[in-house]
Amino acid sequence: MKHLGSIFALAVLGFWLLMNTLLVLNERESTRLDVYRAGVTRFIGSELYRERTYAIYKKRKIIGYSSQTMEKVFAEGGIEIHQSLETSVQMEPLGLVSASGNLVLDENLRPSSLAINLQVSGLLATISGERKGRNFRVTIRSGVMDLPALELPLEELVLGDVLMAPPPVAGFQRGDTFRVACFDPTTFRRELLQVTVTDHKARDHDGVLVDAFLLESEVHGQKSKAWVTQSGELLEQEFGPPLEDYSLRATKRESVHLPGKK
Repeated sequence: MKHLGSIFALAVLGFWLLMNTLLVLNERESTRLDVYRAGVTRFIGSELYRERTYAIYKKRKIIGYSSQTMEKVFAEGGIEIHQSLETSVQMEPLGLVSASGNLVLDENLRPSSLAINLQVSGLLATISGERKGRNFRVTIRSGVMDLPALELPLEELVLGDVLMAPPPVAGFQRGDTFRVACFDPTTFRRELLQVTVTDHKARDHDGVLVDAFLLESEVHGQKSKAWVTQSGELLEQEFGPPLEDYSLRATKRESVHLPGKK
């Protein structure tokens, strides 16, 4: 009986430690999400609409572009955040990969609907998403085959593209860290993007010194470094192996011309 009492006491102590550890981890996760939500709010700002466009390079040669917009909309059911994506890039050996569409989020940045058209080497596919209970169901259809529906957690979500630039956030401080789920329409995958603000200094950009923050990101083992302004403008981004030949630079969409395109 004496030993049973000791075992019971240890079990209670172990349970208490586990619960407190989970509470701390949940608090840390909430802090990361709070930083992300606040960053999105600052990115949109009082204008209610923001756009970021960047050219995609391979070995200093432009192979495509990606343009993303984010807009706050006052809908009948409340505030919505509409994020759109337009990407077109030559990716060997796939050829021309293009995607366009939009993601609708509620005021807590959780997805309500998704609609994207994807084209890879002439093959077309449509990606749609809708809420199903506590999940977000994504369906992929094409003329070749329909893939099984994906059941994603109903959580904060952002649209990615082929190379996944940092999400549209602003108002950085050195040491900030946040983590957000990212849906990449070109691979049909949900990735967890983790971002840390590691530096802050003047950065030369096209011959002009620009005040910028260094954001170090990691997604599915792929690392990158991006210089982003306080207002959320992406100046440039470089990638680690095996994508060290690729980079992104801020541009205007009309100034990008793909090889073979007028």
